[in-house]
Amino acid sequence: MKTKPLLKLTTVFKCLALTSTIFGIVSCGGGGGISSDVVNSTSDSQNIVTVTPALGALSSGATVKAMKPDGSTITSSKTDTTGSATLNLGTYSGPMTLAVSGGTGVTYFDEKSSTNLPFGSTDTLLSVVPSSAVTTGASYGVTALTNMAAAFAGVSTNGVISGNTTDTINTNITNAVAKTQLAVGIPADQINILSAPKAVSSTNSKLSGSGTDVKYGLVLAELAKSSTGTALTQAKGLATSATNSLASPSLPISGSEYTQVVNKINSIVATPSNLGNNFLASGATLPTVNLVAPKTTTTSTEVATTATTVTTTTNTVTCAQAGNFPDVSLKTNYIDKNLDGKTNWDSNSSLKPSVKVTCSNGVVSVVSNGVPNFDSIGTGKNGTDVAFKVNNVTWKFPQNPTLASTTTSLKNVLGPVAVLINGVQIYGPVESPTDNYADPFLNGLLNYCGGHVDTYHFHSFPECFFNQNTLGGTSTFLPAKTPGVVLGYALDGFPILSPYEACTDTSDTSCVNGVKEIKSSYKYTGTGSYGTESAFDVNTYEAGYNGSTLDKCNGKKDAKGNYAYYATRQFPYYLACYSGTKTAQ
Repeated sequence: MKTKPLLKLTTVFKCLALTSTIFGIVSCGGGGGISSDVVNSTSDSQNIVTVTPALGALSSGATVKAMKPDGSTITSSKTDTTGSATLNLGTYSGPMTLAVSGGTGVTYFDEKSSTNLPFGSTDTLLSVVPSSAVTTGASYGVTALTNMAAAFAGVSTNGVISGNTTDTINTNITNAVAKTQLAVGIPADQINILSAPKAVSSTNSKLSGSGTDVKYGLVLAELAKSSTGTALTQAKGLATSATNSLASPSLPISGSEYTQVVNKINSIVATPSNLGNNFLASGATLPTVNLVAPKTTTTSTEVATTATTVTTTTNTVTCAQAGNFPDVSLKTNYIDKNLDGKTNWDSNSSLKPSVKVTCSNGVVSVVSNGVPNFDSIGTGKNGTDVAFKVNNVTWKFPQNPTLASTTTSLKNVLGPVAVLINGVQIYGPVESPTDNYADPFLNGLLNYCGGHVDTYHFHSFPECFFNQNTLGGTSTFLPAKTPGVVLGYALDGFPILSPYEACTDTSDTSCVNGVKEIKSSYKYTGTGSYGTESAFDVNTYEAGYNGSTLDKCNGKKDAKGNYAYYATRQFPYYLACYSGTKTAQ
């Protein structure tokens, strides 16, 4: 079906807003070097936030410091008699580290020994916060689990966060939080570890209620109860485990305190009534906490992007692939092309996107209604606006794909070859025989996001993922110009990544701010009569063409030997052949 192109795009490099239980966790785009004018944005109001450290509850007098990514102090305050501190961040709204340290007379309630123990001036507890969470009125927790996330984010002893650009720092933070939650088996739709817990403060203090803060407090208390030492040594041990994991990323996370936490989570999963037996108030109803088995072999490659693990509210993260599919039923993840503040399902409830991912017996199943998470503009004949059709389908692909001995060509193959993380199908790079197997992108048949028709499918690069506002605020659906972002999966199981990789050659003009765009190795040899040329006949693979490192299928192995396809802005856009074996659908 032919449509007129709608190709004038407004480029907005903002940030990936991903909703969690209390506030957004964001991986921000932008790409500038870290300086005060990059990370320190301004607003008309002061950012007043609350920080609650918890080992159990801390006494008054602990120092709570907020720091910029370069380690400089934004502001500091002391915990009051409630164990919380109020910080005035002024106009600062960038990523930050929260550091809590003790002093003379400062104590915390240790749930294991049921006593108040000292929290000294050399004792420190950390948390890392991404840009979008730095908003006035926000409440943050600083716990043993955030201490682990801070280690994963590469926070140094003086508070410096790993990364040279704002979006890199935000991505590091988001990945670190996602990896922590996956590693200890706590999905973010149940408990966001950056949120403020309700902590146990004494032997007579019991928790009641069903809020996230109570759930979090109960989990922390039960973990402390099962520690090999105190809650403080557990927090330090989790950070050490994370640091050791980064030093040996191909090995499982290890460490005595980490093992204790994993064992306790497994115990809670097996017997949910274990949660709260020690610390829940008499007569109170046990809050529902659906934890998952911890991912004890989580490595740095398993959280390839923000993001998505920490924002998934419908997916049970049973494998790394599931963690890369965001909850597109959330308006936060809706791409508002026309900037009207409305979704397609505001007027038609059946057009609410739905994606659920499960993994079983080595197969990943993506159950989707096929409805895109963006405005229905220019999808019909002659560029008319037509509503999307529901396309209920289950896509399947291998959880552990392997390279086949020979590739399988997709020349003139019609129909789906892959699925994007929003649950929408990807077709091959050609149109139907009635359109001469032409390239639909060059032939002007696609809308602003790289696809068309009411049963929507993609043919070309999903530009709107990277340069359109979402209803999450000043944001984009996925982070722009960021290496390693998973866009989807081919039906042979290999991931499809965004077309960026890290670079260090400053003499290469395509290497900008340490990032280089990857291009395909296909050379166009046609005459420009796009509507009459068969796309595969006028695009020839030449290894190394245009500086490309991709193979004829549009993929390659990384330094660790992991194979992936790359979505490129040139033919074949996603893949020209299967490097693995497609799973029967």
